[in-house]
Amino acid sequence: MSSTPRLQPMKSPGSSGGALCQPAGASSTPDADTGAVWYIIETKRHRESVARAQLLQRGIASYLPRLIQWPRPVVGAEIGPMFPGYLFVRATLPEQFYTITWTPGVKAFITFGEAPVPVDASIIEFLRGREGPDGIIRCGEPDSTRCTLRAR
Repeated sequence: MSSTPRLQPMKSPGSSGGALCQPAGASSTPDADTGAVWYIIETKRHRESVARAQLLQRGIASYLPRLIQWPRPVVGAEIGPMFPGYLFVRATLPEQFYTITWTPGVKAFITFGEAPVPVDASIIEFLRGREGPDGIIRCGEPDSTRCTLRAR
């Protein structure tokens, strides 16, 4: 048996791109006054954008890193989430726990053991720093629109 912790969604009782969404006037860095930090939530299948919009309506900042999918999927959009089924949220827990878990499109917080684990703000800054002016993360050369692999 391995001793490394596994990621498990934290369920609330009875619950079943780059897009940084935050309430007007909110900062993208952790807020020292409120203690808000970044967490990862699991979303319902293909509902990352729905969850993001609903969280914004509730005054909760979120971030959905997006990239150009290559090869382009047969069905669906060319631009998709970098981490399908997951979304970053900036929240103060435990105060906003139920507001987030009962939001349409949200399944659960990602946890190690029983509690959601904070994500370092530098990870969000790193991802946002890789976005182009259109908010999309691209692989390869700066002007490239797709990722390529080269064989030796």
